[in-house]
Amino acid sequence: MATIEKESQDKTGLRSDVVTLYQGGQYHLYTFKKYTDVRLVFAPEFDIAFFGGDPDNFEYPRYDLDVCFFRAYEDGKPARPAHYLKWSPAGSQAGELVFVAGHPGRTNRLNTLAHLEYLRDVNFPFSLDLFKDREAFLRQLGIEVLSHVVAVGCADLRKVVSWEQIRGLSERDDVLLNCVDSDAEQQMKEEVDKVLRTGDSVGGIFEVVAHSVPPGLGTYAQWDERLDGLLASAVMSLQAVKAVEIGAGVTAASSAGSAVHDEIGYAASAGFAGFTRSRNNAGGIEGGVSNGEDIVVRGYLKPISTLRRPLQSVDFASREPVKAAYERSDVCVVPAAGVAAEAMVALTVARCALEKFGGDSMTETLRNFKGYLDQVKNY
Repeated sequence: MATIEKESQDKTGLRSDVVTLYQGGQYHLYTFKKYTDVRLVFAPEFDIAFFGGDPDNFEYPRYDLDVCFFRAYEDGKPARPAHYLKWSPAGSQAGELVFVAGHPGRTNRLNTLAHLEYLRDVNFPFSLDLFKDREAFLRQLGIEVLSHVVAVGCADLRKVVSWEQIRGLSERDDVLLNCVDSDAEQQMKEEVDKVLRTGDSVGGIFEVVAHSVPPGLGTYAQWDERLDGLLASAVMSLQAVKAVEIGAGVTAASSAGSAVHDEIGYAASAGFAGFTRSRNNAGGIEGGVSNGEDIVVRGYLKPISTLRRPLQSVDFASREPVKAAYERSDVCVVPAAGVAAEAMVALTVARCALEKFGGDSMTETLRNFKGYLDQVKNY
């Protein structure tokens, strides 16, 4: 391929790349002419370009003027190539082919038509049905899983929140950064606005809470079946998550034991078995097993790597230093990552519940579950 590319470049004077398509099914030779004299023609003011903020990215029609125009020059004059996309004053019409440029994260552009049809008709519906079944399964057991944001940049939520507050947040129609405290959320917004103005990005921390999880899920005996290990693996698998915390794991590492370990009490009418905890630093898991308290998992999200102010990189072909390429992207994805982590935690808890209670039908599983709760309550 390198020989073909060199021969083409020597012959045409154009950059030549051999591109693999359809997982090696076809190879195409692409040639490019690079214009080095490119001048800005039009760019809107920042407040107009970013009107509506990041949420506007996911709405149609969009209400911002997020557009700019450049003109390529050749020998000091506007370039006039033989083939180009013409400006349409009337805009796109119904039925016309439209190419949309953006930063979707992943395009699957090498998939064949048959593969795309399989994903649309088989794979995606199966996955959605699986997620819905697991969610319905957890609801049958009385288990709920929700997330909220506890930190963006240097702004953080500095108070303990109840399950009722988190549930109330999930029922709101208008959510900014998915934080239960409006004052803390405003400080988080200021962190986002700050990095937006400087062309940077910002990370943060989300918290997922699984409520009303019965004691006994997981195991203390097998290293690869511990509930905390499974949850850490599931949340850590999300892109940009660089650390996972169960309960107060981070602060516990620098605290005295008496300030960390949850004292145990007993009240016959409390919880699943009458045993209570004075606090929940353990995050609902002790010895790899759920203890009946809320399961609390935090994910630490790094800032996304696509910056409007590019960092230093290296060109793979020439090995020369270059600035990293920029494509449009958000500057903070912590709330969205929390929603993804909800799904991972729910799938993990559902898996452990199925392993614990078994059954070939929902009726049988519920029978086993209720029998287990009775056994625990009468212990």
